[in-house]
Amino acid sequence: MERGVSYRYFDPQVSYEYQVGPNRYTSSRINEGGYSFGSDFAARTIIKRYRPDKKARVSYNPNRPEQSVLEPGPTFGTYVWLFIGCLFTFICFAANY
Repeated sequence: MERGVSYRYFDPQVSYEYQVGPNRYTSSRINEGGYSFGSDFAARTIIKRYRPDKKARVSYNPNRPEQSVLEPGPTFGTYVWLFIGCLFTFICFAANY
């Protein structure tokens, strides 16, 4: 990285409430990996999905209902780390032959 160069990242921030049985919870997690963008426009695109005047589906852990996300499942980052792990495994096996 060059000296004097700075990078800005934009993290979309949302907050939501949900109810499981008689208990109410609040959270701000969109997905497991989180989002971080290099542009304000991309972050705002995510925020627009979850406008205050619209309902959103919340996925929560039935064993620990305080753990929730708006977008369940693997993220792009999950696949990146999986690819890197497979690549290193392949390199290690190839180096032994």
